[in-house]
Amino acid sequence: MRLQLIATVTAAFAIGTLPAAAQPTVSVDARAAVYDDSDDTTVISSTVAARGNVADTYAIKARYLVDIISTASVDVVSAATQPFEELRHEIEAALSYQKDAHGLQASYVYSVEPDWQSNTLAAGASGTVANGQLALGVATTLVLDEIGRIDDPTFEQQLTSLSWQLSATLVASPYDLLSVAYSFSHLLGYQASPYRYAFFSGTMGSRPIRGPAERHPNRRLRHALSLRHNRHLFKSSALRSHVRGYVDNWGVASVTAASEYVVGFGPVDLAARVRGYLQSRASFYEATYTEAKLLMTADRELSPFVDGFVGMRASWRQHTIGPFYQLKADLRIDGFAFRYFDFPFLASRTGVVAELGLGASF
Repeated sequence: MRLQLIATVTAAFAIGTLPAAAQPTVSVDARAAVYDDSDDTTVISSTVAARGNVADTYAIKARYLVDIISTASVDVVSAATQPFEELRHEIEAALSYQKDAHGLQASYVYSVEPDWQSNTLAAGASGTVANGQLALGVATTLVLDEIGRIDDPTFEQQLTSLSWQLSATLVASPYDLLSVAYSFSHLLGYQASPYRYAFFSGTMGSRPIRGPAERHPNRRLRHALSLRHNRHLFKSSALRSHVRGYVDNWGVASVTAASEYVVGFGPVDLAARVRGYLQSRASFYEATYTEAKLLMTADRELSPFVDGFVGMRASWRQHTIGPFYQLKADLRIDGFAFRYFDFPFLASRTGVVAELGLGASF
């Protein structure tokens, strides 16, 4: 699991060249997060982000990200690899256009870490019909990954991912907002880990014996369908729920269900949320293998498992304070638990994620 440190810097040079009459609005956010789990993995994250709006029509964004991960997880131990710390850097440039209820977006992201680098191009369009009662959107993303191995400079693999998403959001009543989204992804290339090895069954009940490096299919087709319902309740509260179904050609099927209840107290919102996830195994996944096969894996994310998240969120927003158009802050805390039904090195995993955010617009 990877958490991210995000830093975003507005392209101020571009905004500064505009006429004074454009009067852009700038939003700046700072964020810090801590992730810790029982599988000896800790991530400390921090974020700073900024966005510039130009004449209520264009928005320009640039972003810098760094991940810091420290782990001695079962993936590391079972592969006889030493515990490690790792940094990942990421930069993004994005431009969006919004006119009335119609918009266009485009972005580029470059990510790099010691054994991996990635280029991501994304674009999307959105608009409304039926007198604004129905919003439609389409988006596409192309990801080009280059995978290496720290202890083998000759190891080079590529992965190309292309995905599409179609979405529709309907104002069903003054109290109900319904949305549906379908996404399709096509991944082609190296999709295993260069550090994981499949395992053979041991003899006389002994520990599994390490076998060859895992081998995954080089083609994966993913389909997902999501349904969301936001319901306004009472005077100042809402219930936000969603369910998502997923299948792919590797034999993995999953369902996700989540709900969040939000209550407003003037400038303060308090929310409680819960999420559950259930997944089946990939068709070629086995906890241990009795013989070598064309496809083999030791990826616990391809095993059957269930997880659950429970959390709280508090946020505060205040408009027009001195030179600021808006000030805001939020605090989120989530606890989680995973249960693996057929993974030989880890039966369960628990942990917590805590995040604090501060923001200002002027």
